Amino acid sequence: MNLKLVLPLLVLLFIGGCVTPYTPPVTGDQAATINDTFQRRNISKGHFYYVQSIDGFTVENALTKSLAASAGRGSQLVAVGAMRRVPILPLQLHLVGQVHHAAPIGYMFGMGGNYRVEGDVTFTPELNKTYLVKGSLSENYSAVWLEDTNGNKVTNVIEILTAGSSEALESKNNALSQSQEKEPTSREGKFVKISSGESASLVVEKLGNPDSVSEYKGNLLIQRLPYTTYRYENLGEIRFSVQRNDELYVERVIPFALTKSAGIDAIKVQLTHSEGAVLKQLASAYYQQGEFDPAILDLFASELWKKRLSDDPYDVEALSYFCKYMGRSGNPRYRTILERVATEAGAKKLQKYARSSLELLPIETVEQYLPVE
Repeated sequence: MNLKLVLPLLVLLFIGGCVTPYTPPVTGDQAATINDTFQRRNISKGHFYYVQSIDGFTVENALTKSLAASAGRGSQLVAVGAMRRVPILPLQLHLVGQVHHAAPIGYMFGMGGNYRVEGDVTFTPELNKTYLVKGSLSENYSAVWLEDTNGNKVTNVIEILTAGSSEALESKNNALSQSQEKEPTSREGKFVKISSGESASLVVEKLGNPDSVSEYKGNLLIQRLPYTTYRYENLGEIRFSVQRNDELYVERVIPFALTKSAGIDAIKVQLTHSEGAVLKQLASAYYQQGEFDPAILDLFASELWKKRLSDDPYDVEALSYFCKYMGRSGNPRYRTILERVATEAGAKKLQKYARSSLELLPIETVEQYLPVE
C-alpha cells in the first residue's frame, strides 16, 4: 500500500454515490454506537477517520455526508460527523483514515500528501457503549483504529510506517501515546479530548449540560453556514455544524487558556491533546494571556520540541506562537531549545520565529531547558 496515495476522482464519485444503508439486527435497546471523527486542516481540507463498511455492507459515514454537504460550494469543505447503531454481536468493520480535499484540484496540488490507510478489524461492542474511529495521518506514519470514550483501543491498529525512519518511529510514538495515557478525570481534560465529529449527546454525556447555548443562523450572501455553540465556563466553546434533519456534530473545539491556578496537569492535558486548528487557537490564547511561569513555559517547550519536524500549517502557526511566547518571557532558560529549533525545525517559518525569539533572550549562565531526545 502506497502511503502517498492520490485518490482518483472516480473513487470519490463511487464513495459518494454507492452507499447501501446498513440495517443492524438490533432488538430493542440491544445496541451500541460508533462515531466517525475528523480533523479540519484548513477551509478545504480535512483528515477523516470513518467506518466504510460493516460485515461487507457499505455504510453512510462522515466522508459521504461531508461530500453531500459540500456539493456546490467549490473549495469550501463542510465537514459533517456520522454515527450508527450496531448490534451486540461480532462485527467486521472496514476502517479508513484519509486526507480529503473539497475541490478535486486539491489532490493535484497536494500530491505526496494525500495519505490513506485502511483495513478490516473484528470487534464485539458492549451494550450501550459508544466508540470512536480515531487515527493519525502523516508522511512518516498513518494509522486508524477504534477506541472507547475513555481512549482505550478496542481493535487492532491498522498502520503504515515508513521503514527504517527514526522520524516515523517518533511520529508513531506521538500518535499512539495519547490513547495510552490515563484518561483524565477533570473536566478540563475531558473538554480538550472532544473530537470533531462527536455528537452533541456524547458531548453532554462527557461534560454535562453547557452553561449557555447560542445559535448562528448563517448568511447566504457571504456563504457562512449556520452553527450552534455550547459554552462551558472556564473551559471553552464547542461549535456544532447544523444540518437539516440531522444530529448536531462537533465541528470545532475552542479551548480557553488556563491560568496556573487551574493546575499544571490541566494545562499539560490541554496542550498534549490539542492539535491542528485547536492547538493554534490555544497557543494564540496563551500568548495573549502572557502568564510566564517557568512550569508553563516548560510545557510549551516540550510540545515545541515534539512537533518541531511538522510542516502542517496549523502546527507551524501554533509552534511559532510558542517560540514568541518564550521570547516575550525574557527567560534565558530557553535559549538552547530555540537555538536547536532554529536549525532543526521542519518548516522555515518556524525556524525564523525561533531565531527572532532567541534574539529577545539575554545571554546568561542559567540552567537550560533540555528537550528529551
